[in-house]
Amino acid sequence: MHDFITLSLDFQNLDTKVCRIFELDSRAEILNWFGNKDVPSEEKEEFIQALTSFQDTCRNFYYYRAYLFAAEALAYFPECHMGDKIVEQVLKWSYAYFRTSKQDWTIFPRALVEAARQVIPLTDRKRVIGAYTKLLHNTESRSVLRAAARHLALLNPGNPTAIAALVLLLKYSPNQDTLFYLIRDLGEVGSGNEAVIISLIEEVQTTLNKNVCICAIRALGKIANGHQKAITVLVEFLLRNQGDNICIYAVESLAAIDPDNPAIIKTLLNILDSHRTVNTILQASDFIAKISPGDKEASGILLERIAVASDRCTLWNMTECLVKIDPDNQAVLPVLLNKLRTAQTEEFRYLFAVAIIKFQPDNTEAVNTLSDILVNSDNEGFKHEAAWALIQSEPENTQVPAFLNPIHAESQIAWSRLRKAERLVQIPEHRQQAIALLFKIADLLGYGDDEYNYLPAISILEKIDATKRLAIQALEKVIEAKSDISEYALRKLAELEPENKLVIEKVKDVIQSVIQVAKNCESNDNEKFKDLLLVKHNHYLFWQKYMHSNPSIRERILQSHDLKQLVIAIKQYLRKEIWEKEFELYDIAYNLIWECTQNMTYSDFYQAWHGELMYINQHDTYSNQSNLTEIPVPCCENIA
Repeated sequence: MHDFITLSLDFQNLDTKVCRIFELDSRAEILNWFGNKDVPSEEKEEFIQALTSFQDTCRNFYYYRAYLFAAEALAYFPECHMGDKIVEQVLKWSYAYFRTSKQDWTIFPRALVEAARQVIPLTDRKRVIGAYTKLLHNTESRSVLRAAARHLALLNPGNPTAIAALVLLLKYSPNQDTLFYLIRDLGEVGSGNEAVIISLIEEVQTTLNKNVCICAIRALGKIANGHQKAITVLVEFLLRNQGDNICIYAVESLAAIDPDNPAIIKTLLNILDSHRTVNTILQASDFIAKISPGDKEASGILLERIAVASDRCTLWNMTECLVKIDPDNQAVLPVLLNKLRTAQTEEFRYLFAVAIIKFQPDNTEAVNTLSDILVNSDNEGFKHEAAWALIQSEPENTQVPAFLNPIHAESQIAWSRLRKAERLVQIPEHRQQAIALLFKIADLLGYGDDEYNYLPAISILEKIDATKRLAIQALEKVIEAKSDISEYALRKLAELEPENKLVIEKVKDVIQSVIQVAKNCESNDNEKFKDLLLVKHNHYLFWQKYMHSNPSIRERILQSHDLKQLVIAIKQYLRKEIWEKEFELYDIAYNLIWECTQNMTYSDFYQAWHGELMYINQHDTYSNQSNLTEIPVPCCENIA
């Protein structure tokens, strides 16, 4: 028959035997074999049976991998007689726990749960739908019911059983946290469904929790396109709640399901006219600018507020809103010029001059005011903003380049240097000077007080260079300086260039640190080990995500020798008593070893697991076979 799996492994000569089912390069070939119509069904059935009964004698790590691969193969061999049993088992693993009786719950390790969830979309879709439906009818667990209903609705859009389950749960949900999840789920899967829309409408009308109400309103905006009752309810809601910032969410949803409804602009104008919360006014202005640019009624309201306003925040934000909605409105100029002429402070002179230039870039009074601030002000922030406004209105202005010249940055505060560099990179003739200044800020050695500005400096370098090379070079300097912030720089470098040698060295160090923590901890000090390993484990997972983005990185970093050490060092924490009393510790150790199985051959893993003596610490050794009690593989039973 096939040669993909060795059923009778010679454990004394594992190097000569290969389980190809665990090799990434062989998976496509094996799946194609299952899909080949010329291969007798009997051989495929035999292979599936071999996969689901694979005995790895290594705490079932490779048994699970073989079983999950069998589930994936069902998509190519849907007529398999074992299909229902396999799919039900994979679903059971995916829900993190199961019970064999009312009192007997078993929790599965997180790594197995995630692996099972990843396989579900890859297996026989028809069987999965059937298994989910069966589960929905039989489970007594609310959490399993919700998760199963959501997954079924995503897999099979509009599935009536899934929708009915979610609606029922929403009606009888025992707490607010669950409500948020259910409403979110219904917003994802209930498009156009009458029962779902009515349920969400009831939540909007009856809930006393503002956040739940917002959640239901936003869900309606996603799924109730053109639904008349939803439109009526949202309009009534806006009438009842005028002035409340919740109206912004209701307006967004109403615009999504009935874009031309007059209540939309009416509500937004009311917010501009009466609201005192800056963020809500800005949101309303953005909305008006999008749906009704140049709206004269909105411009009139804002102009009135500008004319009577006396505080800086209101003046600035109302002007910003007016620029968004009606940038060509010349009626605002007399108002702003009057404000400029009567301004009592430098701050207000600056604010009104900048605002005027937004409506009339060459206005003489505004330009002269900004030039005066640039030359005579003691406020570095005002000088920066004045310089930038002048560049935009008068590109040939000779005073601005002299102020922005990086030669004068040495004596200025850190914030000022950063802002100056940010401006300079946008001026072609000063671009190279600005880049040099950004590098000096980023490497931390040029300016001792720039520690909090190095990341913004690198972000600027990243934006101005599509290849990201400038940012990468700056980050490498930070890391090589071995400062306290090198760790943050490494993470940023990993985002930009996962294969960078410094990133690879860091991941290797992380793996070795996990091994050392496991080796050096006393075997009876579980709490200390758990705390240390949790930190190292989370650190390891962070770097793992970068390795997952490129298989070649994994090959270069995850050396077999290192992974063997990792397995040997932490396998001691997969004992039955730790499973029962310290499940978090067990789960951490299990997850780390699971990652090893994804990157080791079966023979290498077997040798690491079954070594004659396993190292616990500098003084103690023990026999693997006598102390690692096997936790039995759960059988397929209905989840409850």
